[in-house]
Amino acid sequence: MSITKHFSQIGAPLVNVRWSWGAHGRCGRTVVRAWKDESIDAKGGRYIRLINHAAYEQKQSHPGYRERQRHIEGLRQGNPTYAIILEVKDPLAKPRTIKIFDRGGMWELGDLISVEGDDYARLVRYVSLAEFLDQGPAT
Repeated sequence: MSITKHFSQIGAPLVNVRWSWGAHGRCGRTVVRAWKDESIDAKGGRYIRLINHAAYEQKQSHPGYRERQRHIEGLRQGNPTYAIILEVKDPLAKPRTIKIFDRGGMWELGDLISVEGDDYARLVRYVSLAEFLDQGPAT
């Protein structure tokens, strides 16, 4: 199954299959994609990079970049946000392509930190797909 189809099946269809990095779901929650190899240990927890600002320094009008900024702003404002973790085929390739992704669940995201100018979110707890779907709309 493709990542695009997976997002649709969990109620968070991507706006654009080519450039969307996540979606605001009908469930009132945001679901984003994040690369497993871009996680770090910091401040007593595990964090994952949500945006690489340097990669888009000359392309700030890129719709995927702007969309991800909205996802991050929503998380800052307390919007429930979850990350589906992706493994990359080749970390040096540009653009990156997905080797596999976690179809069984996702991570609830928490506080944001800045590391070398990029935004990272704390991986708070793993939520199985069944639990995510059972939660229904955010309250």
